[in-house]
Amino acid sequence: MKKIILYGFSVLAVLILTLTLTACDNPTSSEGGWDGVTTDGSWYGDDSADTFEISTPEQLAALAKFVNLGNNFATKTIIQTENINLGGKQWTPIGTNGNPFEGIYAATPGKTISGLKITGAEDYQGLFGNISGAGQVTNVTLKGVSISGSNYVGGVTGRNNSTVTGCSVTGSVTGADYVGGIAGNSTVRVNECTYTGSVKGRQYVGGIAGINIGASAKVERCSAAGSVTGTYNYVGGIVGDNNGAGATVVRCSAAGSVTGENYAGGIAGRSDNGSFIANCYATANVKVIINGYAGGIVGTMAATTDRVQYCYATGSVEGYYARGISNSSGSTEYSVALNTSITGTSKARVCNTNGKNNYARSNMPGGTMPEGDTWNNKGPDNPDGEDVSPGTAATQYNNQAWWTTAANWDGAPWDFDDIWEMSNGNNAGSLPILQ
Repeated sequence: MKKIILYGFSVLAVLILTLTLTACDNPTSSEGGWDGVTTDGSWYGDDSADTFEISTPEQLAALAKFVNLGNNFATKTIIQTENINLGGKQWTPIGTNGNPFEGIYAATPGKTISGLKITGAEDYQGLFGNISGAGQVTNVTLKGVSISGSNYVGGVTGRNNSTVTGCSVTGSVTGADYVGGIAGNSTVRVNECTYTGSVKGRQYVGGIAGINIGASAKVERCSAAGSVTGTYNYVGGIVGDNNGAGATVVRCSAAGSVTGENYAGGIAGRSDNGSFIANCYATANVKVIINGYAGGIVGTMAATTDRVQYCYATGSVEGYYARGISNSSGSTEYSVALNTSITGTSKARVCNTNGKNNYARSNMPGGTMPEGDTWNNKGPDNPDGEDVSPGTAATQYNNQAWWTTAANWDGAPWDFDDIWEMSNGNNAGSLPILQ
């Protein structure tokens, strides 16, 4: 083991010297853009320090080379102190499938990275290719990204096996499978992140994460706006697939449009294997283009142990199986369908089965169920939910009082102390938004 460590250090030492000399011969500025070639590893020095600062695209490119050669930066912190302009040149992600980044990368508040461009059909694409172990990426703001790859493609990272928090991405992200505005694949935590732009892929495509998978997988306090498009399965405004006992999506919102061939939802395309979605809302319009499952919150909950709680949707829903909140084997609870329209062969205002204490707006355009009923299967525990009307009276949904009255929710009202607030007081058109 000592021989391997010494060899790795000697390689890095040579690389540092080479990168430093190259940078001296070809100086550039962070604001002026990067030439796509020059690197500067002089900031690294040696492995004895715990914290390093970088401020130029040349220094960021050197970090990618260090990590991709095998230095995972575990227990080390890299602080971005200035805006970095990558100049629209081809970027090589920090970390690979075999050599992930395991340190902490933190941007100083207000500092950005612009001009990130990746073209081609490689896996593990993003600012970072793969983050693992105790790795963290914090407060990174990516402006106007243009990223394309194959599998595991994301704005911040292609694969997240650790923590991404407080990050913001605008631009376009395109791939095949496991494609997300923030992370293509996430098994641990994505927290307080935002994405605005266009995400496109084949399957497992999400505005924040293509797939949120595993017992420790959590997407929390995130928002996405724009278009999310898949040409096959599992497409969602926040996550394409929320999968695994313990996998959760909480306190998230999605706006724009979600389109897939099968299993598309305003928050998640699919939720499976005991996963949980709670305290989310979607204004996104959802459309399935072939005979598939479309839901205002989740396209389908595939297992009886899956749950959706305290969610609402306002966008249109179109698909062969179309529900205002969810198609489900799982449970849809304490949720409200306020959709502008629901279009499909088999459809319901809220869900198809296993409903508990759900509502739908009373003036939702009429729909016909396969058995010929027109929104007739009403009631708090039934597929069409209980009627609630728009307006500002205490019994109407534009008033906070309706959401917080325990009697309306079987003793379990919505939490307006720590989670929700009204977007415009108790005025006309007001709806809950996340704090």
